[in-house]
Amino acid sequence: METSRSPLLPFVPPFLLLDAWRGAAALWVVMVHSCFPYLYNRQPELADNPLYSFSLLGQLGVVMFFVISGYCITGAAWNCIARNRPVTGYLVDRFRRIYPPYFVAIALAVGVTFFTQFLQQAQLLPQSNHPPHNFPTDLATWSVNLTLVQMPLGQHSILPVAWSLSYEVFFYLIIGAFLCIGLPRTGLQPRHRFTLLSIGAGSITILSLSWLCAVPSTTLFPFDLWYQFGLGSLLFAHATTRLPGSGRLFARTIQILLAVSIGLTLLYAYRQPSQVTPGNDHVISNPSISTQALTAAAFTLLLLGLGSVHIPSRSQQWLQPLSWMGTISYSVYLTHLTVIPFPSGALRRLGFLDDRYWVTFLGQIFVAFAFGWIFHRFVERRFLSPRQRNHGAIQSPPSTVSPPA
Repeated sequence: METSRSPLLPFVPPFLLLDAWRGAAALWVVMVHSCFPYLYNRQPELADNPLYSFSLLGQLGVVMFFVISGYCITGAAWNCIARNRPVTGYLVDRFRRIYPPYFVAIALAVGVTFFTQFLQQAQLLPQSNHPPHNFPTDLATWSVNLTLVQMPLGQHSILPVAWSLSYEVFFYLIIGAFLCIGLPRTGLQPRHRFTLLSIGAGSITILSLSWLCAVPSTTLFPFDLWYQFGLGSLLFAHATTRLPGSGRLFARTIQILLAVSIGLTLLYAYRQPSQVTPGNDHVISNPSISTQALTAAAFTLLLLGLGSVHIPSRSQQWLQPLSWMGTISYSVYLTHLTVIPFPSGALRRLGFLDDRYWVTFLGQIFVAFAFGWIFHRFVERRFLSPRQRNHGAIQSPPSTVSPPA
C-alpha cells in the first residue's frame, strides 16, 4: 500500500523537449500524407519544391516516434518497478493507451467511408476526392487487425497507419517480458530488476542489428525495426545512470551497449543500397532503409546530447505549439488519414492546385490537428490514467510506496 515513504527507485527528471519532438514527428507524418497523393498522381514535378521534398520524407517521423517510444516505455517500466506495481498494471496501462482509441478510430474510418459512399451514390460528392475503400468482410482479417497482430501474420492493415502500432505492441510485450524477470517475490532488488531489463533490451538491440547487418532479408518481425525502439530504451537507461546509487559498472555497461548499438546502426545504414530509379527525374517514394537507419542514429545522438543541456524557460515557451502537438499526437496519428480528404477535395475544387497547392496542403494539416484535438479531448483522454494525463511516468514523480514485505 502507498505511504509517504520514498519510492523504491528515485524519480527520473523529465526530458523537457520530448513532447516537442513527438509533435514534430506527428507534424512530419501529416505533412507527407497531405502532399503525397496529389504529387504522386497529378504533379510529381512539385516534388522539387523544398517544402514538398521535405514533406515526402515524413516516414522518418515514424522513426522518431519509435525512438521516443522506446524511451517512454522503458520509463514506464522504471515507474512500474519504482512503485512496486505488478506487471499486469504495466500491461493494462499499455492496453488502455493503445487499443480503445484505436478501436474508435477504426469505427470512425468505417463510418466516414460509408457516409462518403452514400454521398457519392447520391451524386453529392465527387468520387475523385474520396477514392473507394473496401473493408474486408471476413472475420479473420478483422480479428488480426483488432488485435494488432496483422504484421507478423502478413495481413494488410484496415487502418493504414496501424502497421506501426503492430510493431509498438510487440515492442511493449518484449519490455513486459523483461519486466517479469526478478519479480518482487524473488527477492531481487528494484535496481537490479531494472539493470536486467536494460541489459536485456540492449542485448536484443545489438543482436537484431547484427542480424540486419549480416542477412537483412531474413530478419523476422519485429526485430527488423526493434533497433529504433531499442536505441530509445538505452537512452532512458543512460538517463538513470546520472541518479544516485546507479553504480559505475551499470553506467559503463549502458554506455557500451548504447555506443555499440549506434555504431551498428550506422554500419547497417552503410550496407544498405540507395533507392534510385534510373531514367526518372521525379521519383516519389519512401525514404530508403539507409536513410531511416541514419535518422535513428542521428536522432539518438541528438537526444543524448540534449539530455544534459539546460533549456531556458523562455526557449521552452517557443516550443509550446510543438509540445501541444505532441500531447495529441496519437489522436492525430489515428485520425488524420480519415479527415484530410475533406479539406483536400474542397480546396482543390476551389482551384488551389498546381503552384497554389500549398493552400490545400496547409488546410489539410490544420484540419488534421484540429480534429486530432477533438478526438483527444473526447476519446483518448477517457482512457488515460491520471498519471498518463500528466505526461506519463517520466513527466511526474512516481507515487511513494512501501517496500515489499
